Amino acid sequence: MVLYFLLLLAALLVPDIYLWRTYVEPAGSLPLSVLWFLPSAAAVVSYILVRKGVLHNTFLRIFFGIILVFALPKIIFSLLQFVVGPWVALAAASAVIL
Repeated sequence: MVLYFLLLLAALLVPDIYLWRTYVEPAGSLPLSVLWFLPSAAAVVSYILVRKGVLHNTFLRIFFGIILVFALPKIIFSLLQFVVGPWVALAAASAVIL
């Protein structure tokens, strides 16, 4: 259980931190920096509430929705950027969202 939670946290935060340091932080916008980590924080909170049994079905749907819409494209972009370049990685991440 703890290992799964740590893996989930790493899968959410490592791409977020990398993309934030590469693209968001140089812009110097504090509100954008705060908004950048909001989906990951919402996913972690919804996962904790699912494990506690609070509105299990609702928060499980919110958790998987956040993962599919926000986290998965960030992970795909982060991994593909090194192999095929940022523009193709952006197209692949956008295709996942669509």
